[in-house]
Amino acid sequence: MQNFVLHKLPTQATEISNYNILKDTLEDEIIRSSPLLFIFCKDSDDTNCPSWQSRSKLSYIFDGLVAVAYVDCSSKDISCSKTGFQSATVHLPSGNSTLQAGIEIHSLNYLEIATQILGQLPEAELVDEESLENIRAKLNEDLGQDWLIYFTESQDSSRFTDLQ
Repeated sequence: MQNFVLHKLPTQATEISNYNILKDTLEDEIIRSSPLLFIFCKDSDDTNCPSWQSRSKLSYIFDGLVAVAYVDCSSKDISCSKTGFQSATVHLPSGNSTLQAGIEIHSLNYLEIATQILGQLPEAELVDEESLENIRAKLNEDLGQDWLIYFTESQDSSRFTDLQ
């Protein structure tokens, strides 16, 4: 039943099975403007790699926030030895262009991986009326980055802990 539901999710991890595609992905400024999560797997039976189910869940959790890519190191068209990773999960924060600048995550559990990545995202900040107008103007001109805005009736900053 779980596999049936996971196959129906509107998003899946992008599979990269060619070194040139991986290289182009890392060099593309538009793609690098968002955080990236690369999951390198030695082969389909690799027990040191998050499962297909975990990759699907991560892709769904981070849809539109973090691009999730699965790199199949067993493909004849990719040599993972060039990347320095065989079986690894690597998070590249926005703007990084090399895998070596990434943060390796040592877990196979999708919730632990998601928690570590969420911990890398910027802290929540209070937004007043003036800064909200600034955000709107930049978004309308397509000059700013995407924002997640959380509205609350209280100015108690301890209520922001659920966003971290």
